[in-house]
Amino acid sequence: MLLITGLYAAITAIFAILLGLWVANIRGKQKIGVGDKGTLDMIVPMRTHANLIENTSLLFILFACAELSGLGVVWLHLVGVIWLIARPLHAWGMLKGRGRFHIGRFAGTIFSWGCIIALAIANIYLFLK
Repeated sequence: MLLITGLYAAITAIFAILLGLWVANIRGKQKIGVGDKGTLDMIVPMRTHANLIENTSLLFILFACAELSGLGVVWLHLVGVIWLIARPLHAWGMLKGRGRFHIGRFAGTIFSWGCIIALAIANIYLFLK
């Protein structure tokens, strides 16, 4: 069973929906049906949401494989908690930096990629073990 993967995937899904609502709200205010009309006010939320979706699939494939392969509960929760800190941090940095450099965006990216790399290494280790 993938109970730990399910927990963090569910929380991430809720966060993805919240980001999607942010995008939809701005679309409504700006009267933008499709695309971004070249406005930073639309591009930043769209890219924030898309970045989460782009990274989520890879992370949770690796997360599920690691859980099924027997990676310890503590390690799984550690990665999960770091992921749940990283993604809002990235979104906050995107919002505050308006798509430019911001420490939140930078830290969120580093921690997100760190989770993916850690799970990739864990899966390789579990395979070789």
